[in-house]
Amino acid sequence: MNTHIRKTICSFRKSITSTEQKKMSYFLTKNIIKFFSFLDFKTIAIYFSVNGECNTKFLAKNLWKNKKKVFLPVLNPFLQKKLLFIRYLENTKFIKNKFSIPEPILKKDNVIKLEDLNIIILPVVAFNENGNRLGMGGGFYDYTLQRKKNLIIGIAYDFQLIKNFSIKKWDVSLPVVITPSKIFKF
Repeated sequence: MNTHIRKTICSFRKSITSTEQKKMSYFLTKNIIKFFSFLDFKTIAIYFSVNGECNTKFLAKNLWKNKKKVFLPVLNPFLQKKLLFIRYLENTKFIKNKFSIPEPILKKDNVIKLEDLNIIILPVVAFNENGNRLGMGGGFYDYTLQRKKNLIIGIAYDFQLIKNFSIKKWDVSLPVVITPSKIFKF
């Protein structure tokens, strides 16, 4: 069931035109900024958008403009299925990881401790009305964020709200999901 949902949603995401994606990303960023207006934070992890995911470039630019420290995930070369978070600046150089996802070059002086991140924004393949998240299936965020106290926010397009998919005991649920038209709090 989850494999079918992933395939369907990912295919639909990839079919969105760049014009539609820019428009939805603009409204998504507005909703994120609206939600952030009630929060006091200095550090935030986002993700590098690929394959039709909600575009985070507008968000990164806004965060930099507002003097926030932005970080991106990289695959941890020492611990399987774990992520590290690296500082993301406008001039950051990228390399592609084993999944062909661009990530900053790993330098120990750019790594932030997970507990020092105030907010972590995750990509979502699907989510339900209980705040459960369906990711790509690798479990990287789930294994990295087990028992952590960071504010975790999922961002998605509105069509990614799905009623039913299977949930595993290790799946990290989301207290907040933000879409171009709504802020869901669970």
